[in-house]
Amino acid sequence: MPLKLPVPDLIVRDIYALSPESLNALGIKLLLLDLDNTLASYTSGMQPSVRLRNWIDALCRAGIEPFI
Repeated sequence: MPLKLPVPDLIVRDIYALSPESLNALGIKLLLLDLDNTLASYTSGMQPSVRLRNWIDALCRAGIEPFI
């Protein structure tokens, strides 16, 4: 039996297009995220930006668990 590859349900320009409201409307309660060179670049010393921290805080306040 061949392995089925995952297919995205949603494609966005960047993570900031994913508002907590839109994710809640889709019934999403957990968001799997990749940190290294995706959310934080190697050149930044892997430190998340203030904008990223605010976005993650907004997810948490909306009841969406970010899994990094």
